[in-house]
Amino acid sequence: MRRFLFILPLFALAACTSSSSEDTALADGEDQEQAGATKILESQMRSDPQATPGGFCDKYTQVTLLKTRAGKLLLSLENRLGGSCEIFVEPDRHSYTVTESESCGSKMYKGTKDGDTVELQDNRTRLCEDIRPAILELREKRNGFERSLFGEPAASGGNGESASVLDVKLYDEPHAQVSELCDKHTWLTLKRNDGELKARLEYKLSATSACEIFIAPNETLFTVTQSDDCGTKVYSGGSGANRVVIKDHATRLCENVVPARVEVELTEGGQTRHLYTAD
Repeated sequence: MRRFLFILPLFALAACTSSSSEDTALADGEDQEQAGATKILESQMRSDPQATPGGFCDKYTQVTLLKTRAGKLLLSLENRLGGSCEIFVEPDRHSYTVTESESCGSKMYKGTKDGDTVELQDNRTRLCEDIRPAILELREKRNGFERSLFGEPAASGGNGESASVLDVKLYDEPHAQVSELCDKHTWLTLKRNDGELKARLEYKLSATSACEIFIAPNETLFTVTQSDDCGTKVYSGGSGANRVVIKDHATRLCENVVPARVEVELTEGGQTRHLYTAD
């Protein structure tokens, strides 16, 4: 099956002026509602899906998805400036009440407010084989302007907590026919902790499996480094004679066909295995 590259139009980040009465209403109403809310997702999003965070003058939009104590989902947006340049960026802080749905495995968060609309698409669990421009995509129509933003979920804030980068089941062949009765797989978790990436692989039997067989976990742990190959995120590392190369094609830009969204090359004891997500 040929896969197609979908690149959405890019719009310049438009700073919209908000009145002091709007800011007061936000502070008096939505800030109180957000005070005790649980943070579900946070990201620095930019108009260019290939933008490199940081630099001398880094303009971005801070996007935060919250769940209030009452169970309501709030999507908050605020323009920010990083780096050392001295320019003024209008924060233009505003938020939407959104509802969650699903499209081809991607989680969709959509909301409207006074005729404005927003849509946040989280592609981490996407099932379709099309290639998306980024893990997170946001489209907003506000005050007569449209903009598209791209980014990825924020990693650990440096407080010792781990942030999940990948959490997938792997099989010996792409497009594997997974048996609910006996789901044997290799479980890959990739986490970032204070800037360090750790990959763990373990043989497992799904908890929903009814077959009674023993599988030795044979857990292996690697410290990996991240690189890029045509939009694909590549994580590689070694431990003694063992080595792992993990390729996450979720944001791949090249149009060549890849065997699965995630593929892994694992070398242990002089033997090399190739593993794939079932997709």
